[in-house]
Amino acid sequence: MGTLYSMAVGFMFVEFYLILTKKYSLAVTLGVLGALAELAANTNLGAVFATLSARPFWYGSQLPIYFLASAVMTGSAAIILFSNWAYKMRGEEMSQSTREGLQGAGKVMFSTLVLLAIATTWKFIAAFAGGAEDVRLAALSLLQGPLAMNFWVFETVVGMLAPIVILTLSRMKSQQALSAAALMVLVGAYFQRFDIVVAGQIVPIYNGFDDLPTYLSYIPSVAEFLIALGGFGLVGLGFLLGERFFGKAFRPSGHH
Repeated sequence: MGTLYSMAVGFMFVEFYLILTKKYSLAVTLGVLGALAELAANTNLGAVFATLSARPFWYGSQLPIYFLASAVMTGSAAIILFSNWAYKMRGEEMSQSTREGLQGAGKVMFSTLVLLAIATTWKFIAAFAGGAEDVRLAALSLLQGPLAMNFWVFETVVGMLAPIVILTLSRMKSQQALSAAALMVLVGAYFQRFDIVVAGQIVPIYNGFDDLPTYLSYIPSVAEFLIALGGFGLVGLGFLLGERFFGKAFRPSGHH
């Protein structure tokens, strides 16, 4: 997995250089290679969970596709959000072609939101219709257990239902609505990842033995919170520095 992500990042750095030097044809080629590497990396990440039979909640063929759809969803959300912020920072009016491009990203985000909502629904149906006891307990931890607040409020309402409603009502014609929906999607995606990882682990492996709790307790440590905040800060700093020093290279022009 590390090899695949290293390849993807390497392709993106080379693509970035080619865009700066206006070698657009080669940049497109590197972009395609980077996309293929990202596809392999994300499905491989899902497979790390999906092939672990010791954790029945993760085990199965769904997670690689789920992770890929989630990556497409969050990528389109990031494009919408950061593009709108960039224009706000510059104080410039967005061109029609850029608006149309962001509306296209909004359609991709909407489609993957619907797909993930359907996949999530069937994950729970399968868990209760014929899943093992450990799978049902993990599912219940999300529905009415220690992770219920995360799942219902942040992952479901904020991360899926509200963006779908906003995108449907606005018909993706309002950049403010697109930005709001994109921010909600990114917040929901964070809790989606958290819930998947924790729900798969808080059910004890030897569930049913005497004196074992139904659910193990887990609260992120201070160090883990700081690492997450550092990641957000690094992304923000990279965006600001990129916009400051390289923003002109990505403004609309006659070259593609």
